[in-house]
Amino acid sequence: MKILTWNINGIRASKRCLKDVFDSLDADVICLQETKITRDMLDEPSAIVEGYNSYFSFSRKRSGYSGTANFCRDGVTPVAAEEGLSGKLTSQSEGSIGCVGKVEEYEAEELVSLDSEGRAVITQHQIELKEGDVRDLAIINVYVPRVAEKEGRWTYKFHFLALLQSRAECLLRNGSHVIVLGDINTTHKHLDHCDPSSQEFRGFESRQWIDQLLRPEDRDPDLAPIEDRAAFEATMLDAEGSHFIDAFRYFYPDKAEAYTNWSTVTSARQTNYGKRLDYIFIDKGLEDCLVDCHILSDFEGSDHCPMVLELRCNPVPAKKCPPFCTKWMPEFQGKQQKLLSFFSKSAGGKSVINGNKEGEKVKRNDELERETGEDAQLFEAVEVVSSQSSASSSSPLLPSLSDSFQAQRKKDTQGEKSPLKGGLKRTLSDKVSDVNAKKKKGGKGDNSSASNMGGKQASLLNFFRKPPSSSSVQETDSKETSSKYWQKDGNDGTKSSSEAKASPSKDSKAKKEKSTSSSKLSLPSLSLIPCKNKTDSHSIDSDVTQAVDEAENSTLQKIKLPGTKLNAEQPENTTDPPKPKASSVWKGLLSGPPPPPPCKGHKEPCVLRTVKKPGPNKGKQFYVCARPEGHSSNKEARCEHFQWISYMSAGKKS
Repeated sequence: MKILTWNINGIRASKRCLKDVFDSLDADVICLQETKITRDMLDEPSAIVEGYNSYFSFSRKRSGYSGTANFCRDGVTPVAAEEGLSGKLTSQSEGSIGCVGKVEEYEAEELVSLDSEGRAVITQHQIELKEGDVRDLAIINVYVPRVAEKEGRWTYKFHFLALLQSRAECLLRNGSHVIVLGDINTTHKHLDHCDPSSQEFRGFESRQWIDQLLRPEDRDPDLAPIEDRAAFEATMLDAEGSHFIDAFRYFYPDKAEAYTNWSTVTSARQTNYGKRLDYIFIDKGLEDCLVDCHILSDFEGSDHCPMVLELRCNPVPAKKCPPFCTKWMPEFQGKQQKLLSFFSKSAGGKSVINGNKEGEKVKRNDELERETGEDAQLFEAVEVVSSQSSASSSSPLLPSLSDSFQAQRKKDTQGEKSPLKGGLKRTLSDKVSDVNAKKKKGGKGDNSSASNMGGKQASLLNFFRKPPSSSSVQETDSKETSSKYWQKDGNDGTKSSSEAKASPSKDSKAKKEKSTSSSKLSLPSLSLIPCKNKTDSHSIDSDVTQAVDEAENSTLQKIKLPGTKLNAEQPENTTDPPKPKASSVWKGLLSGPPPPPPCKGHKEPCVLRTVKKPGPNKGKQFYVCARPEGHSSNKEARCEHFQWISYMSAGKKS
């Protein structure tokens, strides 16, 4: 049986799907910390992974913070599961683990606060040992709070550790094996820290908690005793100690540089300049089942790396997942209420599906009777939802529905009084006609703009022309002038003015459309257009068309619209001075920061950093060596170069 722990640093941040990640880890129980997800953010790909059943604990204080989860293979399904250490978050008796310890020593508000950040998930399994005995195994997955130089936060962390030990030892007393694993956010021995002289490592209160939790042979002899022993024992009222084994140090007691966490800001993983913050503690009763415990330092995807424990035992899966399993959540079980359910009738609703049109649904409500005086009317509400734009007009149900209201509408038109509050309420046929009108207006058949353009796509020039309504006077004058030009005797083969109005030719229609579309342009008088043969109507048409084109070209030259092409006979104005390119202008305005200085140790360009730690220097910027952080003896690691940025203010350096 393989059990794995990993601080994933955001379960949704992985570039691969969880199924592929879990298969590459090849573990039976995968315990994740710092999932950074809440109940409303949990999606199906993260919650339901094929071949696994999951159990989540979410932070109730803020979003994107903390969070733990256990993923168990179907062959290792737990018999019980719950979240939290106090047992206050478990509402159901079935599937709960119990054995919470002496929680009466804590205030009720404090217990709620300790479990409100989603820092613990417990799954209880059944395992068959080599003797053939079937025993319970409780896996406690924890994400211990990190102390950030706040005294109140340290108290919170210490109380969390005390409650964790109380719960684990209570399970031991009730005959269950216990494994405590996760991100403990503490380094136990000097071998577990890259810089034992740092202030972070010298804070030995949490190190002392690990020391008393382990059996005597696994303790750190160099660890100084606690000065305020009375305060420590007052916090650990129910703690016994000496019941657990550090599984990794059991196999590798003297292995150095075995870290599980590195700083991503300084790229410390490249030089292996890190800490061991992740642990797997097993009770002494499982010592004979230990096979191996190792660190997967090459597995990337987070600022932590996984740890794997191998036990010599056979898991006995439960027949059914406990109620705390994620797949029983309403949103993943298909029983969650939707917003539509609050606006629909709950009693006797029927749904009718029209089989002739795919995607069309007709929902009918029960008949409602309303009486006003001696008259009574029967109403039936019908809602038609169609996925096709033409379904409403072609549906066979619409005629029958509208016919059912013809009698009432006929009475209303004849002057009879309608019981619908003065006849102001619309009937179903009115609603259907409105729906059809809207669909016809906004459907695919709406080609009003295209028809105005003669079936062509609108051009940019149309936005600079007058609308047809405003150019009606000019269009009338153009018609009168053209009619005079067309007046001829009937003997020469041309039509008279009255005949031309009665049956206009296709050429005259083209001229009319050309005049309308170019109403913005000022056209010359048609009487000034020369024509060689006045009797040839086609030559007249060509002369008029040529005059219109010349007027358009002259107007385009004046307004200089971008994207328009001028006649090749008219050269462009080349007297204007050349304009500078936009890229050169922006480069002059936005020169950017100066190049970084070289570091003293490697003569390589430095990297710019900003102080984020609270204090007088917060927000200031500085240059450091761009190489990854490491030991001072490592020549490939970062050198000691440090340089503040000098800001210029009022001509002086600040």
